[in-house]
Parts: sequence; C-alpha cells; structure tokens
Amino acid sequence: MITEITKEQEARMDEFRDKGIREGLETGKVSQEEIEKVCADVYRKLLDKEPVKVVVYDSPKAAWEAVKEHTKLPADSPYIHPYLDGHLFSYYFAFYDYMEQVLGVDLGPGKDAYESLRGILRMGNIYTLDDICIVSQRPLELHMQEGVLHNTKGPAIRYADGFAVYSIKGEPVEDDLLLDLLKAGGEIGAEQAAG
Repeated sequence: MITEITKEQEARMDEFRDKGIREGLETGKVSQEEIEKVCADVYRKLLDKEPVKVVVYDSPKAAWEAVKEHTKLPADSPYIHPYLDGHLFSYYFAFYDYMEQVLGVDLGPGKDAYESLRGILRMGNIYTLDDICIVSQRPLELHMQEGVLHNTKGPAIRYADGFAVYSIKGEPVEDDLLLDLLKAGGEIGAEQAAG
C-alpha cells in the first residue's frame, strides 16, 4: 500500500494531467473498422458479452437521437449519459497511467482490459445496448481559451454533421446571435454573450 510519494513522483503529476487533457481534447474522425475493434473489446472484456453491430454517427446529438429511436424512448426524452464517454474518459487513463508508470502500481488481471479499452479515447459517446452499439465520433474542431470553450468567430465545438456548440469564455451563446454578428463582420465579446 502506498502511504506517501516522493518529490520526484509528485513532480510528474503535471505531466500526466497534461497528457490526459491533450488526449481528451483531440479531434477528428476514426475509421469504422477501428471503432468496431474497440467496441468488440468493450463487449468482450468489460461487459463479458459477445460483440454486437456497431453504428457510428458524426455527433453526440445524432447518436442520442439514434438511441432514442432504437430504444423507443419518447422524442422529448431528456438526455441519458452514455455508458462510456470515449475521449472524455482521458482523465481516468491519465490517472491509472500515472499510478502504474510512476508509482509502480500493478493493475493485475485488469491490465489486459485496460490496454484494450484505451481505444475509446479516439471516440465520442458509446452506448453499449444489448443488441447494438451506438457510437459518436469526436468533434472536428474544439476551441478553448484559458481552459474553457471559447470561439468568437464560430462554433467552439463543431462536428462533421453540422452539429455545433457556441461558447464565449465558457458561456453558451445562441448560434443566431453569433452568426448575425459574424455576417456583419464583427466579433462577439463576453459581455454581449452574457447579455
């Protein structure tokens, strides 16, 4: 059991924190084949089930709509959090990488599953239903400033299917307001976004 860490071990925490942040903020689409392989590992090694058909959508919104349709939830159903958050789980991997690589913690029999699950970092939301796995891609663009979503010239997050999230200094902005200002050749400031 670890009861204290050395100064050298403590000094490496930032390295693994930064790695987790970097992995969580990566953007771009992944091939259907890679997603199917990772999902097969999730079903076999995490859920102890046989893999199912995998359907990939370009945004979390499209994936959620597919989940509602497949499970026959009412159209106005509130969002349900996915089983796995894909790239947003990067902090878990950074933590366990630190524990293993710096502190020498043995991940034991879970090591194989842990390594095979690392592939979820390249995907968005993952809904592991009994008969189908519904997955969303990561965003194509993600703009941040000082640790929060921020873009005064367009979406802070943009997905391949056009779904987008607009934000100024971490505050949500209606896309109509931002688009109107952009068409007029301007930028929006935080005070306008909040107003």
